[in-house]
Formats: sequence, C-alpha cells, structure tokens
Amino acid sequence: MKTLIRFFLLLVTLSVAGCQENNPSESFVEGRVESINSYGNLVLSFSPAEFAAAGADYGDLYEICVGSNTPFCALYVDSYAAAGSMSPCICNYNREDTELDVGLNNGNLISYLDVAEGDKIVLRLKEKGSDPVVAYMSTVYTYDRADYASDTEFANFRLAGAFEDVYRGTSPINFNKNKVRYSYCDSLCRSVGIKTVIDIADSEEELLKFLSSPEHEGSYMNELYAEGAIIGLGSNTNYVSDEFMTKMARGLRFMLSRPGPYFIHCNEGKDRTGFYFLLLEALKGASLLEIKNDYMQTYKNFFHYTEDSAEYENIWEKNGVRMLCHIAYLELWPQILQTDWNSAMLDGVDLSAAAREYLLRCGLDSQEIQQLISL
Repeated sequence: MKTLIRFFLLLVTLSVAGCQENNPSESFVEGRVESINSYGNLVLSFSPAEFAAAGADYGDLYEICVGSNTPFCALYVDSYAAAGSMSPCICNYNREDTELDVGLNNGNLISYLDVAEGDKIVLRLKEKGSDPVVAYMSTVYTYDRADYASDTEFANFRLAGAFEDVYRGTSPINFNKNKVRYSYCDSLCRSVGIKTVIDIADSEEELLKFLSSPEHEGSYMNELYAEGAIIGLGSNTNYVSDEFMTKMARGLRFMLSRPGPYFIHCNEGKDRTGFYFLLLEALKGASLLEIKNDYMQTYKNFFHYTEDSAEYENIWEKNGVRMLCHIAYLELWPQILQTDWNSAMLDGVDLSAAAREYLLRCGLDSQEIQQLISL
C-alpha cells in the first residue's frame, strides 16, 4: 500500500476529496469495471461512443476514482504510446470503438490498485485539451493505404538501424489488431526473403488461430510457419517484468538458432518492437541519435511527424528516453514509477554496457550476447 500511495503522489495529481460524491456542475462519467484484461487494464462498462457522447476528446485529462483507491489522473488516448511509457491512460485502442480501457502503458495497472470486477469507477474531467500531441495523433493514423506514401511506410516495414539483415514492422499475422496492414507486411517479408520471424505479441495458439483462419490473406507467413520458422512469444508489454524478459530471451535464442534475414514484430511494430530495437541497437554500439532516428521512424511512418515538430520530441521524451533510462538504471526498478525519468539521466551512460546487463538479467549468457552483437 505504501508503494501504491507513493506512485500516485509522485506520478499524478491527486484530489482525494471529490471521489466520494459527484458534483453536478462537473463533467464526469460513471460506470463499473466490466473486466480486467491480460495486460492488467481495467475494461470499462461504458463504450468509447458513450464516453465521446459525454464530451470526451483525445488529449483530455481525467481524474479517475475507482473503488477505495487514491484518485489518479490519466490522458484519454487512442495509442498507449501517446500517454508515455509507464504512464496511466484511458485508451480507445486505435479508435476501434470496441472497448474503453484504463491502463498503464508498458506496465500492469492492477499491480498498484486494489480493484475487482464490478467496482464503481468515475472519470471526472480535469483539463480539456491537456495534451495537444495526443489530439494530433488521433487525427492522422488511418487504415487507408492511400493516406501513406508507400507500402513500406504503411506497414512500418524497414531494415532496423545498426543491422544488416534484421527487419522490423507491423504484424503480418494478426488481422484483427493490424487490419489491412498485415497483408502488405506479409508481401514485404516475402520480397526481402525473410527466413525467421519473432512474433512478440501472439502466443503459439494465437499464431495457429490467425494463420489457419480463412480471413487471413497473407500466404508467406503460412509457408514460414509450416517450416517452423516463426516463434510466438505472447509477451506482455511490461518490459521490466520477469515474464517479458524470459520471453525475450526465448525469442532471441530462437533467432540465433536460425538463418536470416530476420523479422521482429508485435502488433504495430511500435511499442514492444520499439523496445526490442532500442535495446539491441544500444547493444551494438549505435549512438543515441541513431537509436532515436530508428525509433522515431515509426512515428514518421504512422503519424507523419517531422523532426522539427514539437510532437516528435514529445513522443521521444515520453517513450524512447524513458525506456532507455529503464535499461540503464536497473537498480532503480523498484522505484520505476516514482522516478522522474528524463534525458539528462542518459548523459555519460554507456548504453551498450547497459543493454548487456539487461540481457544478462533476461537470462542470456555472454556468448549469446556476443552473437547478437555480431548480427
């Protein structure tokens, strides 16, 4: 409980009064925790459409009161990355309008809450248009190929920085989360001769379900799957958890046991994949700028950011910088939610050595790590 209180005191703006009773003059939405999903997010009893009807816009800041917990604040977003790594948010994922979640980006929210299905939850508007970057992101991400300059941009597909035959991109497998993009990615994998695929997001059971479905239109992944060339990790998004690290080691060992070219992906190739390549490029000795350029290429692709925009730097600071800090300061993990992670913490840090320590903690040995460096 002390950890929970420190988390909310330092990470968010608190207002204990007001969670007990609603002020009729305030803008708020009340409902229940419908369920708790596998990521530790609270799935709410009201829909994104109902939330919008109550006046919610992307970029608005809400105070959240659930059960007997200390209130906390969260942005309304359509992408967890828009909230920032290890930040709470209210998410209508990719504006799919299927469910509304309250979660912790790259973390497990229920680890910090005493909450159960059926608990009352109140979302009270704290600040309208609090984060214009979030509002901007919600207007430009589409599933229409015509809105993007090339197939590679649309599928977020590219040779990863610092590598000669390791590619990254959106999922060529999950047609639910990745809609029309997956078939473009499947074709691009064929075009460069991918031989080995590490699917961070889907479990082995999910792999089989997607690839055997008549709805799946990509043929190349089926060919690779039949050859035993795809591994499904079914990883969570919490890169400081034992589960994530154990599955990362399993995936990287699979990659080292097989021929390239290699393809690593999650759903969008943005968050979990983004972390993988921040880590691996740091390990290979890439400069901070080189790491940044590859990480942010995803946001250029999806959201058409330019390097001189405020949005570009905002996303890098909220996500890429925080992730690198978490890699560099393993000893601070017990205080990960209480620490003010910022770019100044990376001054003078040997990112390659930090990445090596992270991978050792994952369970890889020095020989395996050297093999990764040699890729």
